[in-house]
Amino acid sequence: MPSSTSAKPKPSSKRSRSKEAVISAELRFTDEQVARAKQVDLLALMQSRSIELKRQGASWKGRCPFHDDDTPSLTVTPTKGLWQCFGCGAAGDTVRFVELRDGCTFVEAVKSLLGEQSSPAAPASSSTAQGVEGDAALPEVNPAERCKLLTRVAAHYHRAFLDHPEGRRYLEESRGIRDVALFKTFQIGLANGSLLDVLPQDAATLAQLRALGVLNASGREFFRGCVVFPLWNSEGAIINLYGRRMVDGEVNHLYLPGTRHGLWNAQAARRSDSVLLTESVIDALSVLDAGLLEAMPCHGVNGLSDEHLRWLTQSGVRRVVLAFDGDDAGRRGMEAVQAKLRDAGLVVGQLALPESSDLNSHLCGVHADEARAALAGQVGAVFAGLDAGDAPPVALQGEQFELTASGFKLTLHGRRYEVKGIARVTTQLKATVKATGEARKGFELTTLDLYSARSRESYAKACAAMFNVDEDTIRADLACLIERVEAWQAPTAAADVVPASSPEDEACARAFLSNPALLDEVLEDMVTLGVAGEQTNKLLCYLAVISRKLDDPLSLLIQSRSSAGKSTLQHAVLALTPDEDQVHYTRLTSQALFYQGEARLAHKVLALEEAEGLGDAAYSLRALQSAKKLTVATTIKDPASGQMKTQQYTVQGPVAVLLTTTSAALDEETASRFLTLTIDESHGMTQTILAAQRHRDTLAGYMAELDKAKVIAKHHAAQRLLEPLVVLNPYAQQLGFPVHSLRARRDHKKYLMLIKAVAFLHQYQRKIQEGERGGQRFRYLEVTREDIAKANELAVQALSASQDELSAPARNLLRHIHAMVRVHCEAQDVPPAHCVFTRRDIREATGWTEWQVRTHAKELEDLEYIKARNGTWGREYLYELPNADVQEPLEERRLVLTEPTTLVEPREAV
Repeated sequence: MPSSTSAKPKPSSKRSRSKEAVISAELRFTDEQVARAKQVDLLALMQSRSIELKRQGASWKGRCPFHDDDTPSLTVTPTKGLWQCFGCGAAGDTVRFVELRDGCTFVEAVKSLLGEQSSPAAPASSSTAQGVEGDAALPEVNPAERCKLLTRVAAHYHRAFLDHPEGRRYLEESRGIRDVALFKTFQIGLANGSLLDVLPQDAATLAQLRALGVLNASGREFFRGCVVFPLWNSEGAIINLYGRRMVDGEVNHLYLPGTRHGLWNAQAARRSDSVLLTESVIDALSVLDAGLLEAMPCHGVNGLSDEHLRWLTQSGVRRVVLAFDGDDAGRRGMEAVQAKLRDAGLVVGQLALPESSDLNSHLCGVHADEARAALAGQVGAVFAGLDAGDAPPVALQGEQFELTASGFKLTLHGRRYEVKGIARVTTQLKATVKATGEARKGFELTTLDLYSARSRESYAKACAAMFNVDEDTIRADLACLIERVEAWQAPTAAADVVPASSPEDEACARAFLSNPALLDEVLEDMVTLGVAGEQTNKLLCYLAVISRKLDDPLSLLIQSRSSAGKSTLQHAVLALTPDEDQVHYTRLTSQALFYQGEARLAHKVLALEEAEGLGDAAYSLRALQSAKKLTVATTIKDPASGQMKTQQYTVQGPVAVLLTTTSAALDEETASRFLTLTIDESHGMTQTILAAQRHRDTLAGYMAELDKAKVIAKHHAAQRLLEPLVVLNPYAQQLGFPVHSLRARRDHKKYLMLIKAVAFLHQYQRKIQEGERGGQRFRYLEVTREDIAKANELAVQALSASQDELSAPARNLLRHIHAMVRVHCEAQDVPPAHCVFTRRDIREATGWTEWQVRTHAKELEDLEYIKARNGTWGREYLYELPNADVQEPLEERRLVLTEPTTLVEPREAV
């Protein structure tokens, strides 16, 4: 029945950024000031406001202060600086918390978090440290001392840049900037967290560094993880620092707190009366690396300061060319900066970049050499236009790439190529390529082998004539096409992207994981998904798929006759498993597992419909289960040399396997690696299933169908929330296990893993601890007696079959035969020794198929549980029981395990 629900308030972290930007602009808060306010230790802030929080995994739980919270519904994630109440819906970051808790405005909250007592525009040197209320005011730093401290900081960062490869690797590989002389000239630095190791540790120095913003309130480096650029004043003293994060995050461009000031490459204005003004330092550095020295950066898209204007006019600059990013913000910013420069009496032109491109990406793209060579000419064209009094924007044409449903489109300096029908066949790389010029008056459409020199040469000649360029230019285009085609993946390759669970689903998931009776809730949810009965099997299946996150996951073999419901059970447990964590096949070829991709199966569930579908892949599956990886070496022809060479493929595990079968018995090598489950095939179970099927046609059944999606979403979110922890069993040395057969060596490992899986699923109800060994830290939880008790209950039913020499179906058939003989003897009043029966008698008594009776009767005969009197060509099989006592118990040998109540606490055992 459709229902409507009122929408919960959205977290304030997702509030309109434009609103905060407007407030920030009006009150002169900088982006860095707001960012610093949001970086205040959220956990300490809440605890300072008398909110008690307890740790639960990676988060903290407590009672929400914004409503009557009987059960702790407030979740705090300190690593992300976010909080949310799943009771009233309130959520946000540190700023939002102070707004709600103190009943103040956004501006007042930021001021409180920054500890400011004056206006938001107060310079950083006179403000107090970032932090929570109660921090002592930091000392003012005079200009001379500021320059001295920043010079020492910049010198250390520059030494770190020269000594460690991370910063240089970022600039060279990610940004295409390789001129080492530039790195030294501009004292480029690397903030790698080592600053405090070389600076004095006296309180006065640390206080000054905090006042400048070099250190935050917790003593960490503000620029950590950044490539750092010193900014100078007109006298050549370092007065500011700019940092660019090497790994993109929420804030990638960092300046010291306060008004943005300082110049970079100020000498460009002294060398020439014409300057190229860029949006960022990285863009200006890219221009210098390309050989054009007259480039200076602004402080961002709206970062042309009065200091810039004074320096340009005092240095005698007459002409300025603007080169901002090719997006809406860049174009708007360029227009605003152009107006300021013209008001200052300068002649201004524009260099328009391709859509969504910046100078750096344009100059380090695939056609970097061509773009760099053309840059000086294009800038010169703008200056020439300025001298002529007519300066329309000159467009920088570069590379544009767009994926399509069947391939991609690539534009290289106005030459368009559409590629589709990509096929890799041994040493060939075939694709259909359509080349179109700007005027679209003609095209060249050909299916060519990009690995064939003859094919490329023919196409290059045709395209060169159409584009009116030389053949070398087209050959360079084809080289770029080859790189793009080789890197291209079919759209289905993006199917492994992990979807995000909604806040509502995560709230339900956390409640589920915190429920002491969560295993009972699993059983209820499986009933909602249409699985009746099979309580033990449902729990074992769920624990098996959960164990995929551990180092030695469980694997299950579900065995039953056709139509018993094994596929229903398998499909239900897979429905509760996130799509990104499962791989489902109907059949595997012999080599299929070897070419999955290295991480395709790691910590996932591999489900196969029928064991018969394994075929020759059974060996590779067993190897993957035992060794936790597969390795295959194969010979291929080297496309360059034509010689045969060996190539190695590796597939990493571990993997949890779900397998179903109607076979009487799987080969021992494969079966011993699985927990074998049998489906209840009794008449009583059949009646239960039929009743459940009828229930689905009722109103209540239809309502349950509507709940399926909610149940599935809850379990997907819960399984994504489970942290891959180490599970330790402090009672392990006290546990016992029967050693009657060699198979006990594998069954014992399954038993121990079953205990771990139970504990792992309850991690939100266990204390998470931390350990360290050899410099490596790890998080772990410990098994409890309750975990062992539940695992024992399940193991007795799952592993007892391996103690029995008969397979489960054969043991079941033997019970039916004994019951049939007993009824016959009582009805005919004859002793069991005189009772003979045929396979037809068995079929009529059991309802089993001829194949099932024949298969399992053969097993009973081979193991001497029944005896064949005759049965040769032309004669029917007659059977009898070798033991005349049909009343003897026929139960299989039961697994005897250690009673949890006898276990001694680990500290007592020691």
